[in-house]
Amino acid sequence: MNPKAPSTVLTAETKPARVPKLRFPAFRGADGWKLAPLSQLATRTKQKNRDEKITRVLTNSAEFGVMDQRDFFDKEIATQGNLESYFVVELGSYVYNPRISATAPVGPISKNKVGTGVMSPLYTVFKFKDGGNDFYEHYFKTTGWHTYMRQASSTGARHDRMAISSDDFMAMPLPVPTPKEQQKIAECLSSVDALMAAQARKVDALKTHKKGLMQQLFPTEGETQPRLRFPEFQNAGEWNKTTLGEAATFFNGRAYKQEELLESGKYPVLRVGNFFTNNNWYYSDLELDETKYCDKGDLLYAWSASFGPRMWHGVKVIYHYHIWKVEQQ
Repeated sequence: MNPKAPSTVLTAETKPARVPKLRFPAFRGADGWKLAPLSQLATRTKQKNRDEKITRVLTNSAEFGVMDQRDFFDKEIATQGNLESYFVVELGSYVYNPRISATAPVGPISKNKVGTGVMSPLYTVFKFKDGGNDFYEHYFKTTGWHTYMRQASSTGARHDRMAISSDDFMAMPLPVPTPKEQQKIAECLSSVDALMAAQARKVDALKTHKKGLMQQLFPTEGETQPRLRFPEFQNAGEWNKTTLGEAATFFNGRAYKQEELLESGKYPVLRVGNFFTNNNWYYSDLELDETKYCDKGDLLYAWSASFGPRMWHGVKVIYHYHIWKVEQQ
C-alpha cells in the first residue's frame, strides 16, 4: 500500500461480527462469526525451489482451480531453467492469483489438490495453521472477500497491475466460525459438490452413448444404409441422397435500421451473438411476414460470425438477416 495515502480498508478489528442468513439448527442463536486476518489463521509459504529441484509446474485457473500447467495449456510454459525462483506449493496449500489488470482486480484463490509442485513467485502461497477443513475452500468460491481485495488494491501505488501487496493480502479479514460449525458447513457443501460431480459423470456417459448411437444411426461415408435401424425400418431399403436445397427451404432474416431496434418491445430481435455469450437484447414492435419470425423448435442456421445449425428453444423472436430459418419441404 502507499504509505502516504490513508488506508480505507476495513480490517478485522473494525468490522462487526457476522451472522449468516441460513444456519443449521444446532447453531441458531449462537454468537455471530468473529473476523480474523488471514495472517493469524495461515502462514505464507516462501520456500523457493532451489534445493527441491521440483519440475512439476502448477497454474491456477479461475474455472478449474490448481492444475498441472501442461494439462491446462497443453504445453510447457515455464522454462526449466527459471524454476529455482518458483515457490514450492505442497498438497493442501492455497494459492492466490495476483491482479492481472484493471478489468480483473480479484483473482481466484484455490486449494492445491493436485500434488506438490512449483508456481511462479507472482503467486501468493499460504497454508492454514491447523491444517484446516474444507470450510475456507468453499468460502473462497464466494465473493465475500472481494470487497476487501478491491479496496486494498485501490489504495496501492499502482492501479494498472498487481496493486495489492502480499502483506495487504495476508491482512484480509476472514470469518471464523467455531470448528464445529465450520465442519458442518464444509460437509454440507462438499456433499453437494460430490452430487454435482456424479451428475456430471452421468452426463458425460450419456454424451458418449449418444455419439456412439449417431455413428450407427447415420450411414458412414460410402454406405447407403445405417448400421443400426429401428425394427419397423429394417427392410425399408437404402437412403436416398439429395441436396440440402432440395430437402429444405431457407428463409433469411431481416436487416434493421438503428431506430427500429428498441430497448423494449413486443418481440426480441435474435442476433448471432445472442446464440452464445451476448445477453444484451434489442426489441421490435414490427409486424412482419411470418417467415421473419422463429419460434421454439425451429432450426436456424447462422451464416455469420459462427457458422452452423442451432435449434431455437426460446420464445417467439424476429431473427436477424445473418441467420437463416430452415424448414423441411
